[in-house]
Amino acid sequence: MLAPKACRRPGLIRVLEPWCRPFDGFNLYTLSREQIPLKLRVFVDFLVEKRQSLMAKQDI
Repeated sequence: MLAPKACRRPGLIRVLEPWCRPFDGFNLYTLSREQIPLKLRVFVDFLVEKRQSLMAKQDI
């Protein structure tokens, strides 16, 4: 549990900022696509739909 405490401390800086391009999406890693629990599948579907609707609004 050291990482959460360190992340809350002020003064953190990105040391590789030139290599950190902006990213408006998200990444999700699971053990297997075939055995995703239903609650997680519903949540992932929600995130995908939400992102698509936000992207569509930006295209207007």
